[in-house]
Formats: sequence, C-alpha cells, structure tokens
Amino acid sequence: MVVDMKDFNFKIFWNGLSKRERQQFADSANLTVQYVSIHLRYCSRSVSLQTAKRLQKALNTFGIELTLDQIADKFMK
Repeated sequence: MVVDMKDFNFKIFWNGLSKRERQQFADSANLTVQYVSIHLRYCSRSVSLQTAKRLQKALNTFGIELTLDQIADKFMK
C-alpha cells in the first residue's frame, strides 16, 4: 500500500522507533543514525537521488511504501 505523503510525518515515524529499530533503519539506508536524526528528521538537508532510493528501500522494510517522487518532494530541495 502506497502511503499519502500528506499523511506521513517522518519525524513522528523516526521518534516512534526504538534505538535498535533506528539502527536497523539507518543500516538499511546505508546512513548513520546521527545523519538521519540531525538532517532527515527535520528535513534540514537535501538528499541525493541515490540516498532517496536508499530511504525508499529502508522505509519499505518498515512497511511504509512511498514513491520515489514522494520522497523527492520531501527530502530533495
């Protein structure tokens, strides 16, 4: 099921993860927990297309299916 980006809040998603789940998410996106916590949680940094694809894959592993366009709209400025 594809999630409507208007209904998805990455900060709430991230804050709801346990420490172990955060590490699993970061590992599956090939990012560090610190990078996700600082830059992605607050959408303070634009990501590359490659990182957007890795985010999409990581979100899919957690049951959040977003299109690449939705991720680009949120994280690529």
